[in-house]
Amino acid sequence: MGAAQTAIDTFLHRLPGRMIYGLNEEKIESAVTHLQIGEITAKIDAADALVQRAAEALDRNAESMGEYMPSLDRARIRRDIGFAVRLIMEAVDTLASAYGGSAARASDPMGRIWRDLRVATLHGLLVPATSLELYGRLRCGQPQKAAML
Repeated sequence: MGAAQTAIDTFLHRLPGRMIYGLNEEKIESAVTHLQIGEITAKIDAADALVQRAAEALDRNAESMGEYMPSLDRARIRRDIGFAVRLIMEAVDTLASAYGGSAARASDPMGRIWRDLRVATLHGLLVPATSLELYGRLRCGQPQKAAML
């Protein structure tokens, strides 16, 4: 979440004076930029809500004094985190594209944020497809296959 917010801050800090390539329009005045920022921030806010819900569920379970959380609840938490990761990566991918080619430079802050997030999301527990499939499998009444639930 922090990296995604830093990506927005980095983009907005660099925005003044930037032109849309091939057009005589500043990015800061462009409806496309406004639309992108609206969608990006909505995705990050939605991801934050999913993460907060997961944390609250874990806290409630921890307060239950030794009761083991049901598999479906654990799968929902994993699904929510996986989906939050997807939303964050979509948001930062859009930001990096709108930021421009300088995001590809190793020394550029946006490129560093994008690369760090991309590497972090390679962890098996954060892969959205696996988490979504696991939750769907359990909701359909099928046995779980995942060892890490």
